[in-house]
Amino acid sequence: MVAKVHSLWRYPVKSMGGERVPQLLLDASGVYADRYLGFESSGAAKGKPLLTGAERARMLLCQARFRAEPAEQPGFQQQQGAPGELASLVEVLTPEGSVLRADDPALPGLLQQGLPVKHPMWLRTSERPMTDCRPIALLSMQTLRQISSELGQPVEAERFRANLLLDVVSTNDTEKPDGGFAEDRFVGCRLRIGAQAEILIKERDPRCRIITLDPRTGAPLPALMRLLADRHQGRAGVYATTLVPGPVCEGDVVRLIR
Repeated sequence: MVAKVHSLWRYPVKSMGGERVPQLLLDASGVYADRYLGFESSGAAKGKPLLTGAERARMLLCQARFRAEPAEQPGFQQQQGAPGELASLVEVLTPEGSVLRADDPALPGLLQQGLPVKHPMWLRTSERPMTDCRPIALLSMQTLRQISSELGQPVEAERFRANLLLDVVSTNDTEKPDGGFAEDRFVGCRLRIGAQAEILIKERDPRCRIITLDPRTGAPLPALMRLLADRHQGRAGVYATTLVPGPVCEGDVVRLIR
């Protein structure tokens, strides 16, 4: 045993805030129903049509969530469903308190409020996570606490947009169970989460400036990026891929199996 699952997070719409859930399904593509939706813009950078919170901070202030678990909806089949159907199951809470369906034609206009130039935007759907790198992101609570201590102020877990937050435990008498960045030692290793799911930790997570934007206010905190660059090679957390699909739940034991 190397850790326990502290909490699980799913992000139905890329670059919007997500939702804490008691269970996630890891399938062959990553986290089921995570980042299956995103917004494209005719004004986006060449080769990067999907908007992110780094370009449009207002997206981070919106919270995307499922009205009900997608696997429980009639006519929607896990791992082979219609993404258009999925869009109708996701609702978005705007900073002003409005609740709209993700496919509501009014939503792009709300996302562009305050911009001097408004380019056409449209919703894109996918049958697998539209992630920038690996499909599963993990971060330990110990790393979060160490970053907060080094920065001299609390740092919200939501900034890092991890799918799994872990409580890492020591594996021998020389390791401190509360030491940050302990998840780095799992790179190249195979982990079993709960009774069935298995993942392969592929690499440390190189961070971009999106973590410097407060997920509740959008206020910048450039000192956070400087801290990671100066002390931790610009990285925090790890990326993984699925080896054996299965459900994972809060409180599940994480075991090193190879």
